[in-house]
Amino acid sequence: MPNENIIESIVYPGSQSVTRRIIYQLNGRTVKLEIKSDSFAPQSYAKACVFDGTSWKDLYAIPYALMQTPPELLYTPRFCGRDYKNLTGAALQFVLDEFSADLDTLRTKAEAILFS
Repeated sequence: MPNENIIESIVYPGSQSVTRRIIYQLNGRTVKLEIKSDSFAPQSYAKACVFDGTSWKDLYAIPYALMQTPPELLYTPRFCGRDYKNLTGAALQFVLDEFSADLDTLRTKAEAILFS
């Protein structure tokens, strides 16, 4: 993508959730993409926001019922008990893959809204 600069790209656990967040700058705009897989599906979300200079403003959201990221990721055998701070290589890629479809949708929709 032209003029893209990644500011933050993290995966972190909550008490009953796993969240993937990317903050990047594109063509002078700061965008945040955030996906949360919660143990209670209605508390899961996937949203894109833009920073207006003082606060984050919602741009687009995928309703939890339409998310591709499965709920309860924290409790699946491949994630349970992992130390997210130290994930590398294939272990990290497994986590990132679970969020990839929704991340692609958020990115596409946010950029269409901002730059079309």
